[in-house]
Amino acid sequence: MSDPHAEGGNPYASPGDSEPVAMPRGDMPGSVQLSRGCFTAVGLYFGLNLMGCLFSGADAEELLLSAVIPLSAIAIMLVCVRVRTQLARRGCRFMALTSAVMMTLALIAVIELMFRPPAGTVVSSSTSYYGIPISESVRPAFELFMVGSIAAVALGLWIPVFALGRRSARTYFSGPIASLGNDN
Repeated sequence: MSDPHAEGGNPYASPGDSEPVAMPRGDMPGSVQLSRGCFTAVGLYFGLNLMGCLFSGADAEELLLSAVIPLSAIAIMLVCVRVRTQLARRGCRFMALTSAVMMTLALIAVIELMFRPPAGTVVSSSTSYYGIPISESVRPAFELFMVGSIAAVALGLWIPVFALGRRSARTYFSGPIASLGNDN
């Protein structure tokens, strides 16, 4: 262990007083790796959703809203993590925050509709998912699965909102490197 007095530094100074130093290309902090992993997992979920839409013959509106637009947003967020500039980090956090709020509101709406359907509606005993009929005996487990998957996606979007705000992420994105992979 080195002596801080020998280096001329103040041993009582706060670590936040120092200027952030750009990290080398290979030293991606854990908070950025966690964010990238969350975006990838959420992207896989929406990719599976896209496959379900395509195989079930869903209409164009359902295909766009449930798969194509979310996949495009996730792809943009992954590119923002790769670009490594402050503007990209802020844009990525904003998109993740907006998406997380929307998924949280969707989760609340699904839970609300599960327990209390709107007044004047007739609750159908037949439920289907992408055209596949769901029997009444498995309906509670199916509803629990749907709520759990929406909650997992919402959590997978909330985590990067906070992880990209950490000091290590801010330092990582403050570097002078702003390329899409031209490491030559």
